[in-house]
Amino acid sequence: MPPLGSRLLNTIHIVALGIWTGGLLMTGIAAAILFPTIRALNPALPSYERFTEPHWAIAAGHVGRRIFLAADVVQMTAAGLTLLGVGGLIIAGRWPRHTIIGATRLALIGAALTLVCYQLIVLGGRMDTNLTGYWTAAREGHMDEALRLRAAFEADHPVASRVAAATALATLTALCLGAWQSTLVLGDRHRGERT
Repeated sequence: MPPLGSRLLNTIHIVALGIWTGGLLMTGIAAAILFPTIRALNPALPSYERFTEPHWAIAAGHVGRRIFLAADVVQMTAAGLTLLGVGGLIIAGRWPRHTIIGATRLALIGAALTLVCYQLIVLGGRMDTNLTGYWTAAREGHMDEALRLRAAFEADHPVASRVAAATALATLTALCLGAWQSTLVLGDRHRGERT
């Protein structure tokens, strides 16, 4: 593959890692602002009047669910582009796999892909089922069922937070290593052109 093609693939996967990391960080920031703000407002939702617990978590959850859905779309797109760039470089024989940095980057990207698949396929589906069931039961005034489903959702929440944090750490570290390695390669080329 010509140098231009490998540079393009490298750029694609580094930019995708940046978008992936940024999406995860902004989702965490949005949630950290959204939930305490709605809690402080202490809203009462007419469609949930038969649910006697505070309504703030339901109100915030409806907004948060859309934010997390958008984050999932960003993660899937960025993960696909990351895989495209890395896969293209490996197939072309341009991935620095015989270096510690190259091997570390691959391991981090593999970890991030594994984590996002777990989050999207296993954890996210289960949490969404419990969340929608909780809302339905709360709206219909089935308190015991609503509280049971809310507890099941909340039991998965710490795991989801750790998965998101670990994914962000993996993508950010892979991004930094990739950018650093790219500057090293460009620096070597620049020195070679001057001699």
